[in-house]
Amino acid sequence: MEVTCQTDGCHSYMIIRNAEIDTDAYEVNMIHHNSIDGLLSFEFRNINENNMIYYRINGCVQIKQLIINGELEIRYIKLLMKNIIKLAEELNLYMLSPDNLIADINHVYYDTINHVFRFAYLPGYHKDIRKQIRVLTEECIKFTNHRKHEDVDFVYGIYDITVKQNYDIKEISAHMDFYSPKAECDIKNDNKAIYTDTAECDINRKLMIDALFQAEPKDVCSEKKSGMADDENRHHQKRNILNQENNDNLQTAYKKICIGSIVITGMVGLLIVLGQFRRMGHIETFKPLMGVLILMSAESFVYIQISKKDGDETKMEIPSYDCSNQCQSGEDTETTILKTGRQTGNKIKLMPCNGDANHAVEIDKPDFIIGRDKEKSDYIIDSRVVSRIHAKVCAEQDTLIIEDLSSANGTYINNCILKAGQKGMAKQGDIISFGNISYCVTIDNNETGI
Repeated sequence: MEVTCQTDGCHSYMIIRNAEIDTDAYEVNMIHHNSIDGLLSFEFRNINENNMIYYRINGCVQIKQLIINGELEIRYIKLLMKNIIKLAEELNLYMLSPDNLIADINHVYYDTINHVFRFAYLPGYHKDIRKQIRVLTEECIKFTNHRKHEDVDFVYGIYDITVKQNYDIKEISAHMDFYSPKAECDIKNDNKAIYTDTAECDINRKLMIDALFQAEPKDVCSEKKSGMADDENRHHQKRNILNQENNDNLQTAYKKICIGSIVITGMVGLLIVLGQFRRMGHIETFKPLMGVLILMSAESFVYIQISKKDGDETKMEIPSYDCSNQCQSGEDTETTILKTGRQTGNKIKLMPCNGDANHAVEIDKPDFIIGRDKEKSDYIIDSRVVSRIHAKVCAEQDTLIIEDLSSANGTYINNCILKAGQKGMAKQGDIISFGNISYCVTIDNNETGI
């Protein structure tokens, strides 16, 4: 697809060349005879037997023109996501496929007059809108102000949703509702934030998205309640990851400072010795050297303490949801507390939620240990949020039994925390998290008996 920009008299256009489109097609007529907010108006031209589509971009600028000092304001990112979801809903009303939207960051325009983002609709484009949104989110991450934790939480929260296979776009909408101005934060005496959506459940909009992406209708109100807890959990985990990265950077800087100080102190001591030899032919006094040695000892001690701390796991503050309480209250949960387990012939794997199949964990023995200790762990997760001996897993038929081994940052099944020594059961598709590192359970059923 060849895309160029051109000014023709009083109008500016984005031009797509070599476009093979039936000008009498239903989609073309539907767009021309209806005003669909969010779409760039277009016309067909044939120049030298070359079919071209001219999209009018008067008063519009590209997203890259909104980037200042390498950063895109979060208000633009929120508006971008809001506009593309709203446009997808409206296209469904006219029986137009959202997959024909061009959501490439280089071809999305911001209307500086009406303050909305506008998209080009190309019949026959047929690129999965979910994948386009994921790529668009990845581009937005590059230009997000990473010094503002709330901005990072928002963008990475959307990215976490888009990396899922066949995700539901309504999840993005719910995530945006959580960060929207409509959500009021009431600070209670215990310093915990309780988010209350001042609007009603907005059922019509969510049902429209369900119909658009052929998702099964659900109880929006109850789903919103559970979604709020998941969003809050993800919010805290993202903030803890950022804090951990800042701590890592500080510790690295401190270690470099210590090494530099030790080197400088050693050089000063060497210069003192060389100076005395040059003047006297021998060491005249040991007092300056003693001071140098004491200073080097202190610097070495500080370096050792920093290195020791660097080797310990990082304690994170992750909000926990007790599975046993949920079971007692009658809420639907797939986490069950068990007392015993036995191994099965089924092939069970833990797939990283980031989609990296090369790091899949196959549970190939009973009492499979997961942790950071290279000698005692059957599978090693090299992260300080994971304890040296974090959890034990065991296969039983088509399920996986997980036991937390008094880990520092906890073991979670679908965001439900397991207490130290507590066992839980996970099934196909469940999410198991060791600290903030998550895996999805996949099970290949074998026909062999046990």
